[in-house]
Amino acid sequence: MLSHDNLIYTDHQDIRPYDLDASNVASPQAIIQIMHTAAFRHIHEIKLSAADLAPLGLGWVMLQQGVGFNRTIRFGEKLKVETRVAGRSRAFTYGDFFVFDTNDQLVAQTASSWVLFDTVGRRISPYPENISGFIDKGNALPHLPRPERFRLPEKPAEITDFKTVRYYDLDTNGHLSNFQFTKWMLDSLPGQWHEQNRLTALNVRYNRECRLNDNITFQAMEMEDDAWGHRVLHGEDIVATGISRWQKKTG
Repeated sequence: MLSHDNLIYTDHQDIRPYDLDASNVASPQAIIQIMHTAAFRHIHEIKLSAADLAPLGLGWVMLQQGVGFNRTIRFGEKLKVETRVAGRSRAFTYGDFFVFDTNDQLVAQTASSWVLFDTVGRRISPYPENISGFIDKGNALPHLPRPERFRLPEKPAEITDFKTVRYYDLDTNGHLSNFQFTKWMLDSLPGQWHEQNRLTALNVRYNRECRLNDNITFQAMEMEDDAWGHRVLHGEDIVATGISRWQKKTG
């Protein structure tokens, strides 16, 4: 369902068995994917999806997302997902995603920034006037705080993991999907950490793309206040950084 001149989209989803992790609650990746599914349906509805932009040689690339997880979500829960085209500043388009339960309580949210991408030249593209004119209307909507840049502490990695990008890790832009980025980033932490702690916030910034057969190194370093810093490398290049925040599980 669309509203406010197509800037806001409402979707309804539920938690499926394969969304659950080993602790029998929806995994962070599943919750992120629910929000991104609604966002995909939104841009498909307004004809700004990858398929719609492909004839122009354009696509969307996420630069940063800050995700908040307010509580655990369990199998069978019915969720309302709202996505907003939250405006633009120069090259950056902002998207806000919200997940509500049946009591209309906010259970998760994402503030994200995106750029329009030249799929041939593999670089940031100027906005066609009809697209920028539509997105700029979103500046008038209430919005989440814009994603802020962050810096990781200068300390050596305590955990190192290695992955190779395979075909089914790619998205429609032909590069490693945001979903796989965050999954592998969180998977690098020990199983015992996941068993004892619940993810409450994840902030990830993507610096460059990873392509098929790229060998990637995932590093993690423990920070203060139940947080981990994450660094993703392709050779010597930093391709993504992140900070995950956690709290002890109760019960």
